Amino acid sequence: MIGNVLCLISLAFIFQYLIRIEDRTIKLPRVTDFEGIMAACGSILYAFEGQAMVLPLENKLKKPSQMVGTFGILSVGIAAVSVIFALCGFLGFTAFGNDVRGSITLNLPQDNIQFSLLRLALTLVIYLGFVIQLYVIVDMLWPALWKRLERRGGFCSSVNLKLPFELALRTFLLFIIMIFGIAVPNLEELIPLVGVTTGMLLAFLIPSLLDLLTWLPIRIKRREYKLATLLIIEDLIMVLIGLFGMIAGLQANLVNIFK
Repeated sequence: MIGNVLCLISLAFIFQYLIRIEDRTIKLPRVTDFEGIMAACGSILYAFEGQAMVLPLENKLKKPSQMVGTFGILSVGIAAVSVIFALCGFLGFTAFGNDVRGSITLNLPQDNIQFSLLRLALTLVIYLGFVIQLYVIVDMLWPALWKRLERRGGFCSSVNLKLPFELALRTFLLFIIMIFGIAVPNLEELIPLVGVTTGMLLAFLIPSLLDLLTWLPIRIKRREYKLATLLIIEDLIMVLIGLFGMIAGLQANLVNIFK
């Protein structure tokens, strides 16, 4: 809750600053090149794949049915994030043009106490929300890791050491994330690359192939050949879109990185 409040206050402060800057719309190109389009697609896919961070929390809700649906937590949350991202990108580009950085906070004045406090607030937002962001990874890794330790027996399988080992795993994951953050400071180059690779796989390729492998045998067994044909066509179209986006996006982003 505290993180959400700080985030909303910070966004309001950033937006009012961007709106007050001289509009450069007339000087900006109306359409970007192919590499720019694919980089944008990668960033958008990266943002939308963030929903995977909260989906496993559905089972922990008092009323899991409230997660999905037209006005469910996921739908409202993703819609709000989409509007905020689009607004931030649009206002940032109209304010700074091609000089806009990968994070809009890098374009803010560096020697102003107000903006220094704003960056501190956003740092607290990340700190307070990191527990939720790390929850899915720990929830996937820890049970399997503890089962292995229990099978091995001995000192490592002691129940008294379960919590220390889990904390050690969390600390190790934080250390890895910190190393990546230090090693790759230019996120504007990394985010589109991750988006067009893992994003395309998770959004287009893997779901389509799983859908095809799951339902095609059932349709054929029931002799529903028309539905089977329609299923093949739909899933193949999604696979082709995913392959095109992944290959073209990978090529475009690598060109931008090595420029």
